[in-house]
Amino acid sequence: MKSASLIISTYNNTKFLKPVLLSAFLQETKNLNEIIIIDDGSKAETLSLISEMSVQSPFKIIHVWHPDNGFRLAEIRNKGARESTGDILIFIDGDMCLEKNFVEDHIFVSNDNLFLQGSRIRLGPKITEKIASSGAFKAPSIFSHDIANRIYVIRSKILSKLHRTKKGHTRGIRGCNISVPKVLFEKVNGFDSRFVGWGREDNEFVARLLNAGADRRDIKNLALAFHLYHIEVERESLKTNDTLLNNTIDGKLTYSVDGVLEAVNYTKTIFEAR
Repeated sequence: MKSASLIISTYNNTKFLKPVLLSAFLQETKNLNEIIIIDDGSKAETLSLISEMSVQSPFKIIHVWHPDNGFRLAEIRNKGARESTGDILIFIDGDMCLEKNFVEDHIFVSNDNLFLQGSRIRLGPKITEKIASSGAFKAPSIFSHDIANRIYVIRSKILSKLHRTKKGHTRGIRGCNISVPKVLFEKVNGFDSRFVGWGREDNEFVARLLNAGADRRDIKNLALAFHLYHIEVERESLKTNDTLLNNTIDGKLTYSVDGVLEAVNYTKTIFEAR
């Protein structure tokens, strides 16, 4: 059985990070090597929360941090990946709570030349507030209130096989629930750290994977992840980021000139498993 590293992005949002971490601690797997929290420049409150919660974790935790210099999600993902030891890198955002089989499902479906696009079950503001303020996490059911696209709450390998995969293109890519074998990640040199500001860093990464001959599979009704409600961020960087994406697509590029190998200058704090 292959191993995995769970990489969680965060930025000054301990209210959401707490239930997300609790859901990660509840993973029913022996194949999760570590939880890597990639921090895009949060204040000290985030590391304090991680330190406090680490005593509950059955998994090793690594906090990777760099200074706040704008939205640099691609770069901090690369820095977190440098600390990973798993065969499979699973990336989620810090607003995604996980069903207990989430990691194991990604491992089960994965293969060496395949990246996985998971879905998200969108939660409304009422159930989000309930989860965020409860101090505990329990995955909602299909009968829970304030949930969109609730059909995906059903975890089923049979239903998952029925979904059509969007092969060969970057539509529908969301980095909030995506996994890739580490060998593939390194083959394309990870994310492109030139992306600053929200948007398109996920699509550009996937475009290079596809150009390099990787296969895509969309997994629904497996690897269940619950998206906590929040207001969408500003998108003023899209024009610049679209140019980077289009250059990759038009040039059939497979390798980032500013990727994981170039991602240096960060700090890390390690909390061993309890």
